[in-house]
Amino acid sequence: MHSGSFRDLEVAVVGAGPAGATAARLLAASGARVRLLDARSLPRHKLCGGGLTPRALRSVPPEALATIERRVIVFELAGGRAA
Repeated sequence: MHSGSFRDLEVAVVGAGPAGATAARLLAASGARVRLLDARSLPRHKLCGGGLTPRALRSVPPEALATIERRVIVFELAGGRAA
């Protein structure tokens, strides 16, 4: 793990999914010049996998919390039906 600054680094991150976007954000925050590339335009709706557990949500940086569009809570009943 690099503990210093990435100020002289130029980086192209291919794929703006969760991993690519996080890598690009962390590199940019460390001073790197970053270009984030994706095949589709952003922002886009994500049909699945966009949910975060309360535990994971606590790890999201405050500046990223501004991107949350809505909060949804789903309860599963004993019979397996979503309510």
